[in-house]
Amino acid sequence: METSQPNVWALGDADGKFMYKHVANYEAEIVYYNPVEGKKIKVDYHAIPHTVFTYSEIASVGLKEKEVLEKFQRDELAIGFYKYEDTAKGEAMNAKNYFVKVIVNLRTNQILGARIIGPYASVLIQEIINLMYVERRSLNYMLSSMHIHPSLSEVVHRAFFNLMTVDDYHHFLRHFYEDLKD
Repeated sequence: METSQPNVWALGDADGKFMYKHVANYEAEIVYYNPVEGKKIKVDYHAIPHTVFTYSEIASVGLKEKEVLEKFQRDELAIGFYKYEDTAKGEAMNAKNYFVKVIVNLRTNQILGARIIGPYASVLIQEIINLMYVERRSLNYMLSSMHIHPSLSEVVHRAFFNLMTVDDYHHFLRHFYEDLKD
């Protein structure tokens, strides 16, 4: 975060990287710890989250499917998808056509990215963001965790249990969109 001028630090909109308030807050911590505390913390932008606060919310973190396919081999990837309406809470809310999508690397079990479209997406994605910032970024933490029933957080949990190959996901998606037309 230090600029080319010694002891001059830039963050937030001034560094021009990510124009989100939560990123500026994170960068402010780095700017404090490095010059004030004398630490050498490097910034880590691998999982920058963002949400579009529309109805319904659209939340995202990490790599998009296209980026993942350019960076990794298809056979080492899996995509998890789960609909809100297929959980008890989603059904009770009549939350139709909303979903959680996760992308993972099967070789490393790392979570690479996620997208959520639906009510409370900004809250639900935080569960994934937190896992993407632990040391191994492993989906195993999600798989071994307990989720309250009935709650919307179950849709996130179940997306990780519903992993499929990229080709199977695209096949599934064609049927999903066909169902939306009906």
